[in-house]
Amino acid sequence: MFRAAGVEDSVRRASEEQYDSDGGISAVESLAGSEIAQYIPSLNAGVELVSPTRRLFLTQDALEPILRSRALELGAELRYFTELTDFAEVSDGVLATTRNVQTGAERSVHARYMVACDGWRSPVRERLGIGMAGHGLISNSITIYFRADCAPFKRGRTEGVLYVFNDSLSGFFRLDRDWKSGFLVVNTAGDTATPEATNVSEWIDDERAAELLRAAIGQADIAVEVVDIARWKEIADAATSFQHGRISIAGDAAHTVPPNGGFGGNTGVQDAFNLAWKIAHVLDGPAHPALIATYDAERRPVGALTIEQAYSRYVPRTAPYLGTDHIQPLVADLSLEIGHRYRMAAVIAEEGADDGLPYVDPRESRGLPGTRAPHLWLERDGDRVSSLDLFGRRFVLLAAAEGPLVVRRRKRRRLAGRPDARDPRDRHRRRSCGPGQRLPGGVWDLSDRGRDRASRWLCRLARAQRRRRIREVRAWGTRRAAWPRRAGAGDLTNSAARARPPPPSAATALGWRDMAVCKTAETAVP
Repeated sequence: MFRAAGVEDSVRRASEEQYDSDGGISAVESLAGSEIAQYIPSLNAGVELVSPTRRLFLTQDALEPILRSRALELGAELRYFTELTDFAEVSDGVLATTRNVQTGAERSVHARYMVACDGWRSPVRERLGIGMAGHGLISNSITIYFRADCAPFKRGRTEGVLYVFNDSLSGFFRLDRDWKSGFLVVNTAGDTATPEATNVSEWIDDERAAELLRAAIGQADIAVEVVDIARWKEIADAATSFQHGRISIAGDAAHTVPPNGGFGGNTGVQDAFNLAWKIAHVLDGPAHPALIATYDAERRPVGALTIEQAYSRYVPRTAPYLGTDHIQPLVADLSLEIGHRYRMAAVIAEEGADDGLPYVDPRESRGLPGTRAPHLWLERDGDRVSSLDLFGRRFVLLAAAEGPLVVRRRKRRRLAGRPDARDPRDRHRRRSCGPGQRLPGGVWDLSDRGRDRASRWLCRLARAQRRRRIREVRAWGTRRAAWPRRAGAGDLTNSAARARPPPPSAATALGWRDMAVCKTAETAVP
């Protein structure tokens, strides 16, 4: 998703400054002690089979500036020191009142839709009467941000997360690349038979935090500096509904995920991505408002699954005293992250057995309806791209290179004497539109450069035809260049194109745009 949003490179660079991208997840008695278990040997083992990107460790305070910069670049307006004081659903949207906490100035906002990302307490969710279901409060935990020279205990390890489990505490470390700073999450401390063990945030202070740090490091006399202590509630709950009329909730407002597994931030980003493109398509006109209602049908089952899976990791890794009889069997991390399977009326189900699960192994999904498109390396315009790069901001139609639609199209074009750039027998007739070249019939170079040049020359031809009072070019397709349905991409003198305007194809009717080829339902994406 960050790749589609254009921030993948920035996120990768920020991550590499902080952590080893191939680090794993293990459990130890302490940094100086012995290893207890290894949960994930390498964070990116097997990822290359299902994604063009890699898993990355990145702190929230490093990610947010990247997203902020990209949002501003795309024209977003960000209002800081602003709180929502009131809102009401009206017939054509939502009427809200905001207040600047510094100046006290109030402002009314009328919007067609509202999305509440107001945290796990979520006043918006509370006011809408949306309940939460799950395991509730697990512990009153803390996060200790610290500086200490832990490099002597590294011993060649590259783990991004190290769970610590000993008589003094249970929790986990996230250490920076040099092992001289980081944070320690403490979920329980001391005897778990006492209430104080799961209420660390109520009695912690800097002195006790330093003691817990030394116990987790495993060296009683090591110098430590407590930079800050964050107190928070570890809760495993998901909302019973993600929508109420024109108001949707996302992120922690929709699901409060324990940090075990690192699913919370990912799930919130997926919520936003799922909802944003749907709202955009409704506001821009091509989609019916019912599209937005699919957000709840798609994301709520995923939120509930994520809560249970995070809890199923929390118990054995941090609180084994709770027992494991009541937890769900573990689902592989990849299936939780990119193996979601959506079921709704808009998805045409495949015939055959359906296990009803909200996930599937992404290595086995193979384009199953309702799942993420599979990753496959392709070549386009001489560049190596993933099949996932064909998707993103617009609808895409995929067809097999030798599928029946494409074969019939090639046959029709050969019978009509028009070559096809996708047919090896016609490659010698492939052309590119360049300066000084007339627009003849034939096969056109549909690379980015070819489309740019074709766009300019099509405009010039259209102006010339208007001057000569010749029928206006009827074309359609990408935002920059339009391509006749039955003529070649530039075959504007073809008799079929002159005889009558091309009927809209299925691709046009459904809004499939910006494909890398002519816009017909019979055309394959390379």
